[in-house]
Amino acid sequence: MNQDDLTKKDLTVICLVIFISMFGIFVSDIFLPALPGIQVDLDTTQTLLEFSIPMYFLMFSLSQLIFGPLSEVYGRRRIVLVGLSIGLMGSFIVLFSISIEMLLLGRAIEAIGLSAPMTLGRVIVRDKIKEDKLFVKVSSYMGAAILLAPVIAPLFGGFLTIHWGWRSNFVFLVCINIACITLVLTMLEETLLTSVKRISAKLTMKTFAHILNHKQFVLNVLISAMFMGGILSYLALSSFLFQETLGLTVAQFSWTFAICDAFIVVGMLLNPRIIDRYGISRAIFIGVCVGLFAGIIFVCMCLLECITLLSVMLPVVIFNFSAGMVFPTSGAAALISFKKRLGAVGALFGSSQMMIAAFISTISTQVPFKAENVLAFIFLSVALCAMISYLILYSKKYNK
Repeated sequence: MNQDDLTKKDLTVICLVIFISMFGIFVSDIFLPALPGIQVDLDTTQTLLEFSIPMYFLMFSLSQLIFGPLSEVYGRRRIVLVGLSIGLMGSFIVLFSISIEMLLLGRAIEAIGLSAPMTLGRVIVRDKIKEDKLFVKVSSYMGAAILLAPVIAPLFGGFLTIHWGWRSNFVFLVCINIACITLVLTMLEETLLTSVKRISAKLTMKTFAHILNHKQFVLNVLISAMFMGGILSYLALSSFLFQETLGLTVAQFSWTFAICDAFIVVGMLLNPRIIDRYGISRAIFIGVCVGLFAGIIFVCMCLLECITLLSVMLPVVIFNFSAGMVFPTSGAAALISFKKRLGAVGALFGSSQMMIAAFISTISTQVPFKAENVLAFIFLSVALCAMISYLILYSKKYNK
């Protein structure tokens, strides 16, 4: 991507959007190293704590359906500020939690609020960039930067937990949230040039129904959601898998998790070059094939009962790399067919993707089998479903 394609003002907006968008993902992952400690402190069960991961993303997905349409009436900037404020309230509740119920409530409120900047970040960039291919490429770079969050979040979380306990994670989040609000107030201008005069549940549902009639949109959502489901399942199972099954310490888990998630960023950084060389549809196909390969490797490792740190990390790294290729391309491909009501389009994409992924992740935490076996089955299954969706969509139309 050539910087000459964008003005300095555009680049400033994109950088700010990246920062506030990555915050919601950062919040979801920062407390992963602390889960065993929280289990002891709040006298709760492993199942409930594992459920807090898909629950976060389920609330994250549902609230996007509200914030997207609202941004068409009240503007992107105002809704982002409302969301960040709600997220701040949720962090305070978690910080002072004295029970697992209170913690789950706070996490739900965090998720509801922080879905706004994540949902509208992609929309704000689309407001600024009208050319399709440039938007897809910028989306890849944005995605790579945003998904640095799950790489660095456990490192921060592990450090804070070791030195000051798990509640220090949420003191830190409160500070970052306040910083995000300040930056939006001082630096982000409204990008919605023409607002919708009115909004109603009936009109919103009619808009959503119109969007869901687009085959390209629906199947790109499914492709992206399958890989997101694999990632969320890994998030939900990783802490206990690495720390209890494989015996890693909090610090060792933090670094292992960061290394694995760094390959999502690598995949996203490589993706614009693949798009330039092969086009959008083939870039998605390559990513799905790589994910399928990861699932096959993981299943073979489990069948051979070869479960070591390296045998788990290898398929996770490959799957994360493939997800990094698929996420930005399928997401951008879903949006480029629409020129109006982008707030609703972005909200429905984000919500549908996250809702399906949260459902997959919830299943992964409830199945009474070993975590490594469940994760291997999830990786293979979601990659197969993504491949079927790809073949349905790209075999006859939309080949760029």
